[in-house]
Amino acid sequence: MNTYTRPIEHYDISAEKLLGQTVVDEDGNRIGQVQDILIERDGRIAFLKVTFADSDSSKLAVPWSHVNIDSRISLNIKRQSLARYLP
Repeated sequence: MNTYTRPIEHYDISAEKLLGQTVVDEDGNRIGQVQDILIERDGRIAFLKVTFADSDSSKLAVPWSHVNIDSRISLNIKRQSLARYLP
């Protein structure tokens, strides 16, 4: 088996499981939900697109480097710093 074909069970997480999940800031405060995952042309994940909890129309694209996934999806950013990621 080459490195491009692995059984599905090999992977811990899928995009399908991330969509709609709650996102919290580094203090555990709810920010919103995952709306989309933005991927670079080379296949790397670039951003997590998040819809704010208090507004269906406000969305932000958080760099993947700020995303932590363990038992929940959290950002290593304080809520008040999120404004710089608004479109």
